[in-house]
Amino acid sequence: MDFQEMSPFYRRVQICFDLDPLENTKDLFILREPIVRNFHWIKQMSSGGSHVTIFSVRISTLSKEKQIRIADCTSKDQSKDIAEVLLLAFRDGVENFIKIDNERIFPFHGLCLDLLDFVDHPVDLKQVKYSQAIRLILLDLLSELRTGRLIPSKRIDGPI
Repeated sequence: MDFQEMSPFYRRVQICFDLDPLENTKDLFILREPIVRNFHWIKQMSSGGSHVTIFSVRISTLSKEKQIRIADCTSKDQSKDIAEVLLLAFRDGVENFIKIDNERIFPFHGLCLDLLDFVDHPVDLKQVKYSQAIRLILLDLLSELRTGRLIPSKRIDGPI
């Protein structure tokens, strides 16, 4: 079964936002093929502050685009409401990456983030941790691209 036959089994909710203040910056990095990052961080404490942040995301770039697309590609079995919360957290993380880490120079025009999977922990799912995690993933990816050592698929463990 190919992707076209499988796509009805997956949702396709998207959030797109433009890079208006960054239109004049050039593309620093374009990914030739999509890459996958699996993020895993669990912090369990008896006195609060616990979180479970586990998800997989596919990252790709579309040249000529000046907007960022974040999409829910999880199975229909996973909570749609939680997935939408995570997409918004990813948007916050990308915006923080642009503002804080790159001095408003965004190296990935046409960035596409596809949420593939996540762990829905009913108590310890914290939106801010997902925002921090996607920011960490982008920092790690930027580091790999700058050194010319891109890893197509890997797991990243916190801390966040």
